[in-house]
Amino acid sequence: MPIDTLKKARKGILISQCSNEDISKRLSLIYFMIGLRPQHFPSPEEDLFLFNYLRVNFGHKTLDELYIAFDLAIKGELDTEVKVYDQFSIEYLVRIMNAFRIYSNHIIKEQPQKPMETLPPPTESEQEMINDVMEYVKNDFYNFRNLMMIPLYLFTICEKLNFI
Repeated sequence: MPIDTLKKARKGILISQCSNEDISKRLSLIYFMIGLRPQHFPSPEEDLFLFNYLRVNFGHKTLDELYIAFDLAIKGELDTEVKVYDQFSIEYLVRIMNAFRIYSNHIIKEQPQKPMETLPPPTESEQEMINDVMEYVKNDFYNFRNLMMIPLYLFTICEKLNFI
């Protein structure tokens, strides 16, 4: 699968933000893809449990990623068993999603990394500002953690230097 497809899928609507109807439509498509017969579709009560389980445990994923996971599974590209045996269970869903997680992490790690840019050295005025901030942090670290407690001039310096 091209990395662009995966990146595009990750920009979709998160499962945690989807309505039950949106999730139901996507799951119906998945049921068809994996060959689950209509008489074995989850009951409405099981659907509600499944929707909540998806939101809690896979809410950070998108509906597109959910679809891609099952698409890759039926193509045999994931390292897991895809046969549903006439029962779409939570265990089955988790198994497919875990295999997809491993697969997508592997794909992303294979991509060449851009070299990090080296920043130009700070100007004299910027260096003076950095030194002021560092001196304050050394002397009063506990107050520095609370942005409401640091002096306004240091806050302004930190903003100018993109520290905050």
